[in-house]
Amino acid sequence: MKNKTMLSVAFALSLFTVSGAQAEEAISTDEMLTYCEGTGGSGVTCEIYAQAVYDTYRVLVATAELPRIICVKQPAPSRDTVIKEYVTWAKADAQLANVPAAQTMLRFLTQRFPC
Repeated sequence: MKNKTMLSVAFALSLFTVSGAQAEEAISTDEMLTYCEGTGGSGVTCEIYAQAVYDTYRVLVATAELPRIICVKQPAPSRDTVIKEYVTWAKADAQLANVPAAQTMLRFLTQRFPC
């Protein structure tokens, strides 16, 4: 059962990975961090993008009947708090700089809010 669950989680995460060609067109984690920190534009851009990533995950889980891999317990921390945690997490690993932002956001959320 554990192997089946891990396989399902790996499949779910694979939905959020992109090919090399797509990655070149995607917003990188480094670029998103400038929005999240408010240095490259409004922090609202980061909030909207992060909410869209999370909403897309929730729709895919609901419609594709994939296992939940992100479980936010209530009361949930504020969006601002989670974004600050994401920034800290992403900056701690320089290898994430060129990874698509949506991919790292989902990785972060699975670690921050595991089921």
